[in-house]
Amino acid sequence: APMDLLLQYPGWQESGLHLPLFNAQRSDILDALLPRWIFMKRALLSGHLPLWNPLVAGGQPAFPLIFGSYLSPSFFLFCFFEDGLGFTLALWVRLVIAGLGTYFLCRARLGILASLFGGITFMMCGFNTSWLMWPQVATSAWIPWVLWACLRLIECPGIRRMVILTVLVAFLLLGGFPAVAAYGLYMAALFTSWVLVNRAIRDKSPFQSLKLSLWLAAGVFLALPLISLQLIPFLEYLGEVDLSWRRAWSIPLNKILLLWHPFREGLPHVEYAGYAGKLTILFIPFALWSAAKEKTWRGPFSPYFWLGTLILTLMLIYGTPKPIVNCFYKLPVFDFNQNGRMLSLLGLELALLGAIGFQQLLDRSSTFLARIAIKRSHLIICGISIVLLAIHILDIARVGRSQNAVVPSETFYPLTPTIRLLKERILAGQSVLHTSSSFMVPGTLLAYGLPDWFAHTHHRKKEKTLLENLVAYPWATPTAALFNADQIKMNSPYFEALAVRFVLLESPPILSQSENDLSQSENDTPQKLMPGESLTQRFLLKEQVVARGVQLLTATYRQSTAGCAVRISLLDSSGNKIASKVLSKELIRDNQWATFSFDSEVRLEPGPYDLRVDAIGLPSARPIAIWSLTKRDAYPQGYFLRDGKEQKGDLSFRLMGSSGTNQAVREKWTISKPGGKITVFENKDVPPGAYLLKAKTSFERFNRRDISWEGLHILEISNSVIRHQVTCKEPCWLVRTARLWPGWKALVNGQERPIKPYLGVLPAVKLDRGENQIEWRYEPETWKWGCRISFTTALFLFILLFVHNLVHRKRSRRA
Repeated sequence: APMDLLLQYPGWQESGLHLPLFNAQRSDILDALLPRWIFMKRALLSGHLPLWNPLVAGGQPAFPLIFGSYLSPSFFLFCFFEDGLGFTLALWVRLVIAGLGTYFLCRARLGILASLFGGITFMMCGFNTSWLMWPQVATSAWIPWVLWACLRLIECPGIRRMVILTVLVAFLLLGGFPAVAAYGLYMAALFTSWVLVNRAIRDKSPFQSLKLSLWLAAGVFLALPLISLQLIPFLEYLGEVDLSWRRAWSIPLNKILLLWHPFREGLPHVEYAGYAGKLTILFIPFALWSAAKEKTWRGPFSPYFWLGTLILTLMLIYGTPKPIVNCFYKLPVFDFNQNGRMLSLLGLELALLGAIGFQQLLDRSSTFLARIAIKRSHLIICGISIVLLAIHILDIARVGRSQNAVVPSETFYPLTPTIRLLKERILAGQSVLHTSSSFMVPGTLLAYGLPDWFAHTHHRKKEKTLLENLVAYPWATPTAALFNADQIKMNSPYFEALAVRFVLLESPPILSQSENDLSQSENDTPQKLMPGESLTQRFLLKEQVVARGVQLLTATYRQSTAGCAVRISLLDSSGNKIASKVLSKELIRDNQWATFSFDSEVRLEPGPYDLRVDAIGLPSARPIAIWSLTKRDAYPQGYFLRDGKEQKGDLSFRLMGSSGTNQAVREKWTISKPGGKITVFENKDVPPGAYLLKAKTSFERFNRRDISWEGLHILEISNSVIRHQVTCKEPCWLVRTARLWPGWKALVNGQERPIKPYLGVLPAVKLDRGENQIEWRYEPETWKWGCRISFTTALFLFILLFVHNLVHRKRSRRA
């Protein structure tokens, strides 16, 4: 599990646990996948199936969403065991499924040793081990099983084998990553077309091949209604969120060298990892040579076919030649996803070609030894094969071992004093907001049951617009937010509109200081810094400041860590050193703020100061970069120098300190440090998950004077049902601090009433004067229809199998 990354942040360092950073590329698991899995697991173990998850960005569908990978063997094991062990077993079962599927597929034509080679190769290929923790692998693991089922159905068509194909396609689609599932189905279409065409040519019976294609089509398409309970709600979800940004992009062509040397650029990058072993590539010529010589490999294991698909996959992954690639972009899915996901197909194609080549090598070796009359030649070949398999395993395992950390189970989302405080005080419907330098990417605290409006997920455009009233320019990607304290609008009234109770900042807090200009966060140009070189930022303080550290926005040229350490020195106007701090290269990451905390507080009087940055390392070490703003002067209080020479612009830096917290902020927030490393700002006047809005007020803009929660009582709160009792003196609106979504109904005194969007996002229902009983229920029609269709399809397949078995038994008795 990636808890090594978790413990690099001060929010979890309060636990007293420490781990060295193993790999920094697993953040999505911590802030997106695992929090949803933990929520679902807790709900299922408590005895109910949650259709709604109230924690994620104001709430979103839970079990009905296909990308949760909830109907998979991985999630089943995660639920069955303790969290840490369950997650480990969830990862293992994915590899086992991938390996066994490829083994059985190979056994259709190849020997045991060659099939083992193929199974090991796909199981441990770069894509599967690099993406192991994501649903991508929970999906790709089923691709060889689908091909195996297609081949078996072609060899002997029948009801039973068609149902097996349907179930396996359903598992593929339920894996949780629809794009990889689509790639697998495209591969199955090519594979079966090749086999059927060759069979039609061989048997001179195109009509028989047409009949087989109908069997295959039935097996595949019956899987769609079978999974309707998740497929139909998922389609509704896609229609609700903003996906206009999704476009295909290819991996740079020079990254193809990583298929031979995966560590060429350092630690393998998850997006580019496709290594399948050197022996795999070396065995491919044996397969092609044998096929060219014997002219017998025209069936499902034709090296020509798999080489053709391999070349096509390489073209699509690396985006060349453009004319051919652009033609494929016109097909569904291809222009909607990153082409690097097709490395899953590449791993399988290489595994099968390698297995075919290995089989040919074994056959040729056996023939040669028999020709020269070597005794016990089979034992010699078996021994050599085992040695080759061992070498292959040691080689291919390097990528997986470099990507996935083994950590103590107690580090699995450890409880800290700050998190304990939040869990004790927060009410249902309230939420938290935290900086990326305190608790990593927003959404990570969902694992503790703490809601977050900025959680890593898909958002509507109007939701993003509303959230930008809390944080300036928060979106690092279309689905993820990354921001620091100086971007948070601490005096915004929208903290009450969205019921944000807690704001969590790294200690000491970095607040926006309009008078002192302690920060220059903007950037447009990286400043390259080699070992032995230095950069100096000159800045001016207008009043006394207590400094506790410095942050720099660093770049490592797409490497997971820097190639050298960095030292910062704070100098006065005479060049005297006031404070200094060295940060090791493991703590410096690409496009993230590196924090240099002084050993003690430093009191700075008004005047000019220099912040010097030095790269420390061997001359051959990789350079790092410090981001800067050079195209305009947004920070007139200073400039930067390179090796003593004045340059245009300013470095991106933050002085961690304070000159007295803004009085308005103190009036709005209670400030505490329960664990020492995190500063907790608690909203003194936050609604309890809902509030009353005056009847005659704007629904487009928020005014704190127009809301109250006097007379509002919460009677019941669960994931899909909320009950309020409200006594109001005048007609008003009841507003929930949650995301308005299709499927929610509002009943006032037993009668359903229309829900109106407040601020474009929040659900509001009209109340009459007097006492009102309000019940909110989540009952999505897409889920109901999906369950009906899935149940009907499952019943149809069961009856079909039952009748088939009954007829088969009667025929057997007659025979």
